[in-house]
Amino acid sequence: MRNKSGFNFWNPKYTLVLSDGERFLLNGKKRGGNKTSNYLVTLDQDNLKKKGGGYLGKLRANFMGTEFAIYDQGENPKKAKGLDGARREMASVLYESNVLGSKGPRKMRVIIPAIDKDDNI
Repeated sequence: MRNKSGFNFWNPKYTLVLSDGERFLLNGKKRGGNKTSNYLVTLDQDNLKKKGGGYLGKLRANFMGTEFAIYDQGENPKKAKGLDGARREMASVLYESNVLGSKGPRKMRVIIPAIDKDDNI
C-alpha cells in the first residue's frame, strides 16, 4: 500500500502486508535530499527512522529507475570504521525495457548472493 497523503506527499510511505491485508510485514519510506531514489526499509510499523530497532537497510535506485540495490543496515563505507561496520549490498533488481517502451510490463531480474548451510553469504 502506498500512502502519499499529508506530509507523505513528497516522501511516500509504503507498507507491505499479506494478501489478507491484516498481517504487517514491513514498511518503506522514500528519503528526501538524495540524488537518486532512496528508501529506508524497516520491520517497525511505527518508527520509520534509521536508528529504530526494526531498521533493515535501504533500497537505492539509479537515475533512470531501472537498477535497484538493496543494502543491509551497515554504515556508508566512507564513514564506517573498518570493513566490518560498512554496509553490504544484499541484492540487486534490474529492469529491462520492453518493445512497448515505458508502457506495459518490463522484464525483471533479481540477483541475490548464495547462502551456505550456516546462513553465511
